Amino acid sequence: AAGEQECVFERVLLQQGRPELVADLRVAQEAARVADVYALVLQTMTQPLVKDYVPLSWATMVQVKSEHFKALSHYYAAVALCDLDVLPAEGDEDSEKALLHFHVT
Repeated sequence: AAGEQECVFERVLLQQGRPELVADLRVAQEAARVADVYALVLQTMTQPLVKDYVPLSWATMVQVKSEHFKALSHYYAAVALCDLDVLPAEGDEDSEKALLHFHVT
């Protein structure tokens, strides 16, 4: 599931086109989803019944991937918000909706 979510992130990133508020927020959201999935995988891998069968290097890699995608999420959120000259116009429903539903981990 984490690998699939990572592929979805890559697709969203490749389809982004020119930087704009909604596109950057969409990439940030997708990166946050990937980070959440990897965090859940790490939590599962460190459960007492499972951790003895999972190599430490795998758990470490999953932790690094979770932190990496969390950082990407924060980066794209910052880019979106820093490049925002003014608040979205009254009729700009896409930007307004993107800001209202914005979440990063």
